[in-house]
Amino acid sequence: MKVFAAAFLVTALGAGCGSGRSADAPRENPTPPTTNDTPLPTPPATPAGDVVDTDAPPEVAAVQTWDAEGISIEALSDSSIRVRGEDRWGVRIDTVYADVTYFANAVPVLSRSLSDAQARALTTLVPRVRSASGAPGATP
Repeated sequence: MKVFAAAFLVTALGAGCGSGRSADAPRENPTPPTTNDTPLPTPPATPAGDVVDTDAPPEVAAVQTWDAEGISIEALSDSSIRVRGEDRWGVRIDTVYADVTYFANAVPVLSRSLSDAQARALTTLVPRVRSASGAPGATP
């Protein structure tokens, strides 16, 4: 009887393990995927005269302009500083700094993408741009 019970146990365990089947019941997806066939509402039409590009900043006049070996630095009428030109790899630069302090703080990083001559010229122009803007700490 003990031999029969042991053989039955081994057979039962072996059958469950060797078949590659799980003892758990198969799971069903509790919520089947659904499709939403409801069309999206169409946006109202905007007349051509009312279209406003909110991403484009208004043009501000340059008060004074300097050249740093092909890099143009412009002091704008709203106290911001615009930098335009091409870096050492020919990639276009066109950025505006909020004021001369932001510009001066950006020059060391900006200079890394410029040629050595452009970087030196830009660095020497920082005091002149400061004095033209009337910023504190400006040197004549």
